[in-house]
Amino acid sequence: MKTYLLNDLNMNGFDNLVTLLDCEIRINDELNSIHFPIGKKRKVLVDALLYSGLNEHRFIEFETNENGKLDFNNFRYVEVAKVIIDHANNIVKNEPNYLENSILPDSIINKIKNS
Repeated sequence: MKTYLLNDLNMNGFDNLVTLLDCEIRINDELNSIHFPIGKKRKVLVDALLYSGLNEHRFIEFETNENGKLDFNNFRYVEVAKVIIDHANNIVKNEPNYLENSILPDSIINKIKNS
């Protein structure tokens, strides 16, 4: 069972987009399980929609450290461009089981499904 999706983003300075899917797993445990290739620092955008909803805590910016893991000493919540929001919504829309079993109210689920 997948718990997150990793996509190339290459948009607005972000290299990758991680979409968290399983909101029953602690977010820190989930983020600690993500590994990137060693050697190249990356700027990663994490979409925590299914954990937090449509609010200021949805998108989290991380850099990777020298071990290819997300650097928890360097993260911040960010606002992103509409094109990234649309892209992130499309990813979640293609995972209806996770979307429908998330903390999101039906109105938000329907909004994302119809976007």
